[in-house]
Amino acid sequence: LPWVYIAFFALVLIMCINKSTVVDIVGKVLTPVLFIGLFVLIVIGIINPIGDISTPPRTESIFADGIEAGYQSMDVLAAIVFGVLIINAAEKKGYSDQKKRFGVVFAAGLVAGVGLLIVYFGLAYLGATASGLHNMHILRTELLTDIVLRIFPGRSGLVFFGVIAGFACLSTAVALTGSAAEYLSEITHKKIDYKIFVIAVCAFSAVVSVLGVDRLVALATPILSVVYPPVLVAVVLSYVGKSAGKWTYRLTGYTAMLFGLYDAVSSFGLRIGFIDSLPLSRIGLSWLLPTIAAFFVGFSVDRIIKHKSLI
Repeated sequence: LPWVYIAFFALVLIMCINKSTVVDIVGKVLTPVLFIGLFVLIVIGIINPIGDISTPPRTESIFADGIEAGYQSMDVLAAIVFGVLIINAAEKKGYSDQKKRFGVVFAAGLVAGVGLLIVYFGLAYLGATASGLHNMHILRTELLTDIVLRIFPGRSGLVFFGVIAGFACLSTAVALTGSAAEYLSEITHKKIDYKIFVIAVCAFSAVVSVLGVDRLVALATPILSVVYPPVLVAVVLSYVGKSAGKWTYRLTGYTAMLFGLYDAVSSFGLRIGFIDSLPLSRIGLSWLLPTIAAFFVGFSVDRIIKHKSLI
């Protein structure tokens, strides 16, 4: 119902309007409740399995489906956005020294990584135990609802599922809204106030949310196919640091984005033979080997340019 979406994003607006409290709300209230709820669900699902794990697998493209689901989770994109929010929050908490700030951010990342590992492995197991009970065409929301209700039958299950889903959506919405509003305010050099962007993001999200989860995922999948490869490249290259010059970043990033664009348009029926014949293309990673090749070309160009500048 429309009023539910309006009420939800009104609550997000209230929680985000004061940017100094966003991290505290997410870290001290929303995430702990969500994690405890999921942990209880997973433990009970392990003690009393829903069913036997279906063998052989119900799909022939497990890895490709996993890559696509990973794209749709948007964890890497969220991590980059949340990372900026966490760093800014650490500075505001008094960690002005770079070494101390790195320590607290590293600890936060470690805790988050372990938590996600527990949750994802646990949910994957629950999904596996329910795999023999449904066909491959069941909607995500229907599958999750069925899993929860099999573990917690009756009204208690509905309430439990509502709490988990509510806190999952709320924690993500609050963090993303706060991060996006702060970023947009920064790139406008704060000519447009943070609060204005919070209101705009919440209003836009309330309108778009009426499409429903599965339609939003279907709409987002081609976009994520284009965005994710260069984002993953940027994450990997961040470990290379200053040794990677501009040509390394440009050639690697543009190559990943170009092949990601092909993956997006190919879902609409446009196919190019030589790309489809590339290694790993069947599992949704046609961009990987060309991107690695582009990295070495870009890195070599940067070495040559640097060498000439020293002569």
